[in-house]
Amino acid sequence: MAIWLPRWPIQRLLRDEPELSGRAVVLYESFRGGRRVCAVSQRAAQRGVHIDMPVAEATSLVERHERHVAAHDAAADRAMLEQLAGWCQRFSPLVALDIAEEKGARETAASGPQGLLLDVTGLPSLFGGEGAFARQIVRDFSREGWYVRVALADTAGTAWAMAHYGGGRTAVGRTVADRRSHRGSKLPREVPQIVPAGQSLAALAPLPVAALRLSEATVTRLASLGLITIGQVAELPRAALASRFDEELLRRLDEALGSREEATPAEHAAEPLMAACRFPTPTDRREVLEFAWQDLIDQLCRQLVQRGEGALRLECSLELEAGEPLLISLSTYRPVADARHLKDLLRLRWECQPLDQAAWRIEVSVPLTAPLERRQQTLFDATTTHPSGSGGEFTGQTTQRAVATLIDRLSSRLGREAVLSARLTGDAVPEYASLTRPLSGQRPLRTTARHRSSRQPQQPAKRPAGARPLWLVPRPLRVPVVATVVVAEHEREGTPIRFRLRGTDHVVARCWGPERIETGWWRGAAVRRDYYRVETTTGLRFWLFRCLRQQAWFLHGMFE
Repeated sequence: MAIWLPRWPIQRLLRDEPELSGRAVVLYESFRGGRRVCAVSQRAAQRGVHIDMPVAEATSLVERHERHVAAHDAAADRAMLEQLAGWCQRFSPLVALDIAEEKGARETAASGPQGLLLDVTGLPSLFGGEGAFARQIVRDFSREGWYVRVALADTAGTAWAMAHYGGGRTAVGRTVADRRSHRGSKLPREVPQIVPAGQSLAALAPLPVAALRLSEATVTRLASLGLITIGQVAELPRAALASRFDEELLRRLDEALGSREEATPAEHAAEPLMAACRFPTPTDRREVLEFAWQDLIDQLCRQLVQRGEGALRLECSLELEAGEPLLISLSTYRPVADARHLKDLLRLRWECQPLDQAAWRIEVSVPLTAPLERRQQTLFDATTTHPSGSGGEFTGQTTQRAVATLIDRLSSRLGREAVLSARLTGDAVPEYASLTRPLSGQRPLRTTARHRSSRQPQQPAKRPAGARPLWLVPRPLRVPVVATVVVAEHEREGTPIRFRLRGTDHVVARCWGPERIETGWWRGAAVRRDYYRVETTTGLRFWLFRCLRQQAWFLHGMFE
């Protein structure tokens, strides 16, 4: 069975950065001293952007506010595909990354693996037949937020060809990149392609020769001879093909038809990081249970060190005599393999957890990990004064560790969703100009020396200091405003003179503005606002705007 994820680099990027949904996404890679496009979303393709186009030409075809141009992260694509391979072992014990076409002189993101191959020999009957098996895989991928095309055949070559070129079309239709909804939502589903046993040649005959995973040079040479489909190639004598083409053509044809074995190295999922302890008799003694999970954490940390990884999330589950298991989870700001630190964090949660039943089994697992940070120890590190003012000093690395420890302890005590970080986005609408996410339990963003990772948020436009308040109201508050009248065709009111807020009248002493903020029609309901920074006679400063669509005034923030 072949599982193809069309526009895989775009799907993976939108999974990591859902705020890019609906934009024209263009990914590029370095090539001969320049930058060329290696992957595009459907919206970008509709604007005329295509693979191998220079980035400068691509950016000229799409408006700046509509496009998102970033470097292609091949390592992130492969890592996510390997995770999907492990996830697919619920369907088959043998899962491999798909075998892309032969790489020629030109290698792009499309040359890398963009799908999976599953050895499903003897398995469809366990799922109700081949059709039901393939449809379930499509449903499960769609439920996880992925758009896939699935094909089932006698050989990996035929399944790959049908997944990519079957169904009577050779182009990718709609993809998850064109949807604003992601995980948990309904995505377009393709009907699986199922080739009956022994019918590989009949299914492959009408497909183009590129479906054999040939190099571009071989496909071009076949086209120059008028050989467009696989059926035309299969009808020719093998001796003629062997004398005029490289061994690649006959090898790929034989692999697709099953007359030659094809090796597909399977991807084996890493063993789950889990340790458990079962008690001879159920116990509710907290000191016994605490000793047990401390020993389990020691075992897991030894495994983490051997793997060179650290825990980002840790879960402790107690199987009780009756009822649902008791689950205690915690997250860390940075990858941690220090058993003492994890014990301290879990103890904070453990002390607040009531235990009204005896437990007969305890299990500790690490569901999310990341590579441990390895840094060169500096001889003379920059120092900072102790925050308490006691005269002591911290080194730079010590300060970073202290901050990480503080974040971990706060998250463990208050909950992961209570300790957040804010990051700026490139959105013009103020209420969407920043996003918050938990500081702990997140994979760290990777950056390289050449460029920022594609996961970095788009940088907002620079504004003068003090142009925006640090505090915004949760929702713009409508206020009555007296403003000067401006005689103009495009507006009916000018700068504010006086406004009333929560029963108090405020007289404007100074005013700066307006600053026009407006969004395009593709964003849904249009936003058209004129913002003013005002200072009252009492010295208070507010951020007001007039909604041009409603002809009403709103308070959006206050300056400290």
